[in-house]
Amino acid sequence: MNARVPGSLFLLTLATAAPAAPGDVDPAFNVVVTGHGSNGSVVYSPLLHTDGRIVLGGWFAGVSGSTRLNAARISAAGVLDPVFNPATTDVDSPAVRCIAMLSDGKVILAGEFTAVSGIARGHLARLNANGSLDASWSPAVNDWIYSTAVQPDGK
Repeated sequence: MNARVPGSLFLLTLATAAPAAPGDVDPAFNVVVTGHGSNGSVVYSPLLHTDGRIVLGGWFAGVSGSTRLNAARISAAGVLDPVFNPATTDVDSPAVRCIAMLSDGKVILAGEFTAVSGIARGHLARLNANGSLDASWSPAVNDWIYSTAVQPDGK
C-alpha cells in the first residue's frame, strides 16, 4: 500500500525498466512542497517541459528545503533547479494559478500575484528559460487569472 505524505508531490511512473507497473507511485520521486506557516501549500499547475523538467506553480513557500515562493522547477528525478527562482512576492504571497510554455522556451506565469522577483507584474508575467523575469514584457492586467493557453503561432 502506498501512503501519501501531506505537502509532498509524487510522480506516477508511466514506463520504466524497474519492476513497478505503469501508474505506480515512484517512491524515489519525493518533492516536498512546504506551505506558508499553518496555512499549508498547494501545487495548482505542474507543467512538463519537453526535456522532462517540471515547472510548479501554486501557493507554497518552499520546495525540498529551499525557499521558493509559488514557482519552482524540478528535474525529472525531482531535484530542485537552483537557478530557476522567480519568486512571486506579495504581502500574503498570492498564488501562481496557471503556467504555459511558449515555443521559445519562455514560461508564462499567471494568477493572483502582483510582483515577480520584486518587480511589479499585475497577475501575469513572462519568464526567460532560466527563470529570470522577462523585463521586455509587461501587459496591463487588473484582476486574477485562472487559465492560460498558447496560441497556434506559439505565442
